[in-house]
Amino acid sequence: MIEIHEPNLNITEKKLLIKSFDKNYISSYGTYTKQFEKIFSEKYNFKNNFAVNSGTSALQVALLANGVTKKDLVITQSYSFAATSNAILNCGAEPWFFDISKENFSLDLDQLEKILKEKTYFKKNKLFHKKTNQKISAILPVFSLGILIDVLRIKKIANKYKIKIIFDAAAAHGCVKFFKKNVNNNFFCFSFNGNKTLTSGSGGIISNNNGNKNKIILKLIDVGKGKKKYRYDLSGFNFRPSNLLSS
Repeated sequence: MIEIHEPNLNITEKKLLIKSFDKNYISSYGTYTKQFEKIFSEKYNFKNNFAVNSGTSALQVALLANGVTKKDLVITQSYSFAATSNAILNCGAEPWFFDISKENFSLDLDQLEKILKEKTYFKKNKLFHKKTNQKISAILPVFSLGILIDVLRIKKIANKYKIKIIFDAAAAHGCVKFFKKNVNNNFFCFSFNGNKTLTSGSGGIISNNNGNKNKIILKLIDVGKGKKKYRYDLSGFNFRPSNLLSS
């Protein structure tokens, strides 16, 4: 088996872990997660960053925050790690699989445009599948193996068909220069699993420049908590990361 990437841990990581232990920052309590979000923001040029316990959780929350609901169709690619499809299924939605391009192992955009033209229709400004009458609420392309994809063309297609985009950028940490210039208001979800070039052992992050979704994201990842202690506004998830890993 060919490993994608092996973590490189040394004395620096050991010192930071010991520091976390000394401060009792071993759960979601502590300051390191906020510090990590700030550093990530500065490096990748995202205004809003929400660290979570996995890349899968990041995708699920981003989909829900963008209005994906039960029985919806979410466009994605047939070649990806299971987390991409699992995140869609965890929302109660259904993946609509498309082929991939041999150039970048991401969505075949020629096929996508052709099929959307032939097999979908608009009703009250929303896109539906002709055969099943399911609403198509989002598109979830993947930066397969961290390879840069044609984000601009995907955005044009999504705008034309009035569907939201959530990018599975789980392994795309190396595309720093691209993110510095092209983030705009789209959602990008990264993973920090042990096989990634930037790792905390586990974890993920939801990144975007659109503050309209901040409140719902914060509630979804923190058990649905409202402003008052032990008051809950919705049924959320315990997706907060450990400060131990954020250190």
